[in-house]
Amino acid sequence: MSPTLNSATSPSLIVSWGGFRRKVLSEINKQYFQVLFWGRSELIDAIFNVYDKLPEKIRTELPLKRIWKLVPEEEDEST
Repeated sequence: MSPTLNSATSPSLIVSWGGFRRKVLSEINKQYFQVLFWGRSELIDAIFNVYDKLPEKIRTELPLKRIWKLVPEEEDEST
């Protein structure tokens, strides 16, 4: 039996690296409290937010290195 969006189960997370089809997007509002729909940016943001707290074994499997970069100054729009 394959899972469906209409099942009455515990809260779920559905992740799609390539986005969701229109039919799935129409279900998002209906399933708001039962199912979270994450795309690649939500997944990456979540990983970045907790990476330092992940177990060493997981960080070894998913090696990331924090880097710093300068934020360019905003150009003066009056010129």
